[in-house]
Amino acid sequence: MHITVIQGREEQAIDVQEGSTPLDIIRQLALAPDAFLVLRERSPIPVDEVLTDGDSIRLIRVASGG
Repeated sequence: MHITVIQGREEQAIDVQEGSTPLDIIRQLALAPDAFLVLRERSPIPVDEVLTDGDSIRLIRVASGG
C-alpha cells in the first residue's frame, strides 16, 4: 500500500503493509514516536489508526520541555 508522508517541507511516498498505522511508519522512519503528532486531511489522528492505500499523512514535531 502506498502512503505519502509529509514532514516539514519534505514529502515522500513509502510502501507499507496492509493494516499499517502511523506508528508503524514513524518507527520505519526511525523517528521517536512520542515526538510527533500525526495529521490526515488537516485533522489529528491516533498513532494506532489503520491507514488506507493512498493516504497522505503529515508528521508534526512536538516541542516539549520545561
